[in-house]
Amino acid sequence: DVHFNYSALHIVELAEALGESGRWDYARFQLGADTLAPPAFAGFILNVVRSWVHLATMRVVLVIMISVYFFSVLFANTLMPLVMLNYPENGGVLALLYQVVPMLDLMKYSVHGMAWLTIFLCWLWQSGLFLRSRFLTRELEP
Repeated sequence: DVHFNYSALHIVELAEALGESGRWDYARFQLGADTLAPPAFAGFILNVVRSWVHLATMRVVLVIMISVYFFSVLFANTLMPLVMLNYPENGGVLALLYQVVPMLDLMKYSVHGMAWLTIFLCWLWQSGLFLRSRFLTRELEP
């Protein structure tokens, strides 16, 4: 992961800065230990959704968002090592990957943020409904 929103030029700068052995280390990390992060984050967010979001339609929306997040992370973490290990070559499919990987990372971060915002807004909505029902019930009691 380079930045929230980056370009092919940033990938080239990172590859240059890492050097050949650094690119190999980067690829090993992305394809090794970093493969544990997406399922862990997705599982954590799904547990939060299960605990905090009670509206069925919003749960479905959030599961879709988390799935998009999960697959964009997996694709980005799989494709970036291909770019790094083949650097400085940038023709053919690699030219496409220089464009696709930044889009996947942008999607990953955007959907992740939107999911948390949606969870928070659902929690606020549900809290408001709960408080409203508590106060309306008290006002109606003799």
